[in-house]
Formats: sequence, structure tokens, C-alpha cells
Amino acid sequence: MSQAKWACVESSVNLDESGNPDPYFMSIDLATARHPQTLLATHLNGQPLTVDHGAPLRLLVPVKLGLKSVKAITKITYSAEEPRDYWAERGYSATTESSNGRKTEFWCTLGAL
Repeated sequence: MSQAKWACVESSVNLDESGNPDPYFMSIDLATARHPQTLLATHLNGQPLTVDHGAPLRLLVPVKLGLKSVKAITKITYSAEEPRDYWAERGYSATTESSNGRKTEFWCTLGAL
């Protein structure tokens, strides 16, 4: 039996501000991945996805912020530990843990405003 609790979704088509490859990756807990509204899409309105809409495969996660809906997926891996996350590595956090151990999801920057 698998011990996986997380999925890491990657897209290698992201470019940085200079036009250089900047692979995008994000983690999603398996409960969210298995949510009935979470979709891996190959088509839109009965037609194959175009590049602008995330061809060949796009993840849609309506129960999370849009940055979790990755376009042009190139790889999905599973792990027991939470994997790296593109935005967390750039100073953003998705969860906070209270003194009673409960995690609350939110998004904020760790830098000065």
C-alpha cells in the first residue's frame, strides 16, 4: 500500500522575465487531488486543449487558488512528505500551524509591503 500523501505537479513551459526556462512546480495534498471537482483536463468544450489553455494536460483545482491549476503538465509524482513548492521557495506560505496543531490555509508574502 502506498504511503503517499502529496502530489507534485510540474510544468516545464514556464519562462522567467528574461525568457529563460523556469520550471513551475507545486504540491497538492491527496485529499484535494481526489476532490470530485478536481480535474485533469485534455479538452475544453469538446475540443482538444490549445497551448493557450494548457495543452496537452491541465490541472483544474476549483477548491484552491488559481495558482494550483497548472497548465501544460509534464510530470506528476507522489510522496509521503510535502514536496517542494514554487511559491513557497519564493517567500510565500500556504499554511500556518496554531498552538493546538491545527493547520489553516492562507496565502501571504513574507516580505515587506
